[in-house]
Amino acid sequence: MKIVFRVDASLQIGSGHVMRCLSIANVLKAKKHTIHFLCLDLPGNFIAFIKESGYPVTSLPYIESHTGSQEYSRWLTRPEEIDAQQFLLHCDEASLVIVDHYGIGSRWESLVRETLQCPIIAIDDLVRDHEADLIIDQTLARQPEEYTSRAQILSGQEYAILAPTFCLHREQALERSGYTMPPRILVSFGGIDEHNMTLKALEQLSQHSFQVTVLLSERSPHYQTISRFAERYEHITHITFCSKMAELMLQHDIAIGAPGTTSWERACLGLPSIIVPIANNQQTMCQKLAQHGIALAIEPNDIDRLTDHIEQLLHQWHTLHRNSLAVCDGLGAFRVASAINQFAIPEKRISLRRATLSDAQLTFQWQQHPDTRRYALTKKTPSWEEHLAWFTNKLKSYTDYFYLIVKDGVNVGVVRLDRQKAHHYLVSIYIDPNCYGQGLAIAALSNLDTIHPHIHIHATVLVENVASQALFKRANYQQVSATSFIRSPILEEAL
Repeated sequence: MKIVFRVDASLQIGSGHVMRCLSIANVLKAKKHTIHFLCLDLPGNFIAFIKESGYPVTSLPYIESHTGSQEYSRWLTRPEEIDAQQFLLHCDEASLVIVDHYGIGSRWESLVRETLQCPIIAIDDLVRDHEADLIIDQTLARQPEEYTSRAQILSGQEYAILAPTFCLHREQALERSGYTMPPRILVSFGGIDEHNMTLKALEQLSQHSFQVTVLLSERSPHYQTISRFAERYEHITHITFCSKMAELMLQHDIAIGAPGTTSWERACLGLPSIIVPIANNQQTMCQKLAQHGIALAIEPNDIDRLTDHIEQLLHQWHTLHRNSLAVCDGLGAFRVASAINQFAIPEKRISLRRATLSDAQLTFQWQQHPDTRRYALTKKTPSWEEHLAWFTNKLKSYTDYFYLIVKDGVNVGVVRLDRQKAHHYLVSIYIDPNCYGQGLAIAALSNLDTIHPHIHIHATVLVENVASQALFKRANYQQVSATSFIRSPILEEAL
């Protein structure tokens, strides 16, 4: 399947759009899809970076013909209709088009879909108008009802799109119990940091014994200033680029920077942070992160009291650490890829959604059924009170996964992953007895392969449960004993 991305990034826009598209592309490429990028040849673009990441890029000519009245419209540099025409001149076929650009909306999407006759997927976090088949919005606590589109909406932090390596390193973060003294602090206000918040933060931090790493690229207009400042202090290290960001974050106890995609990276690894909004469109996210107890939010003019805020954060470090791990697991790119696969193969539209408290009664009914109990590892049938207590505790866990299996909008079963130790999980699966024989279990396990390719998944199946033994063999689990099966990590090239 040929999947085409339409995305731009320049010094003004920043790299966030490109990085999340590359994260999705890496997962889809590992699933054997063909990937192609179309990008406007803007000054300071990231086209070379995309090519270095292993993807072909077609450069659309940069002809500024429209400034527009809105900031995001100016980023596109021309009307949507003209950009759509240029896109179609260079893309005559696609199985799917994924667009990630604040200046592109319903008009562009309608023209491209009408010509190419393929689904359009829009990545957004501003609740703009779309004429797409699927909208992905990773904004914290975003609700589908906020969009008026007819599209399917995947919203909220579970769709936060990160590089696949983050979920792998999250396993280490789950083992973490505290911070070092003096704390190790990572400062990063983005690759450009036009307002030079980096220097303001370093001026405060330089007066104390914190071990500080500052990340600022050579693209920043303040690069030389920061480089010279860091050279004056032994406890401040300046780096210009990091290809292993997850590992770098795990080496620190606190992060200081702007909200944005990196907020999800820090949350995935349980790294408490102090966030400073440096653009108008960051205010809402800043407020939500603070309200959910994931970060401390301060205003730019309050950075002179930065060390006071660090002391406050250290008092709350363990709570912020746990809240961060609970809000983002780093699997968003895999969940998006799973949704995209469903568009590619409509007859396999069986999906997994996170369980909620409203599912307690239905799952209790399934668990009570004799066909479910027959091969259950625990023979005792739970009471409603026992089930509800167990169910509620399971929903609170940020180490385990509890999914409802959904077919055509109808709940048809349950699949769970319970963490045993780092990188190792135990799978449990059962289907609504009224839906046996429809291939739902094998489809659910296939979904697990897409969403959780980085872990070892174990299964324990009674010998007399012949159907389930055959199921796990069909799902490519290796049988290691009479009752034990294992699926080793897959799709390692995406990680």
